[in-house]
Amino acid sequence: TYYVIAISFGQNTEYWNSSLVNDGNTTKNAESAEGFETNELAETSLENFVRPYGISKGWNVTYSIDEV
Repeated sequence: TYYVIAISFGQNTEYWNSSLVNDGNTTKNAESAEGFETNELAETSLENFVRPYGISKGWNVTYSIDEV
């Protein structure tokens, strides 16, 4: 079990993977997402990096943590 950061916009959901720079740091496949060992680590990354990154890019999205 691991945790991934889901980024939802409208009916579409993508998943955070910081190594996918050419794809805007997201993937449509949860299995290709950046995994975190605990929900707390995923939440910390979301609050300290992913959300600020999305704001800087002008994303109008919602975020969640999914267990995979």
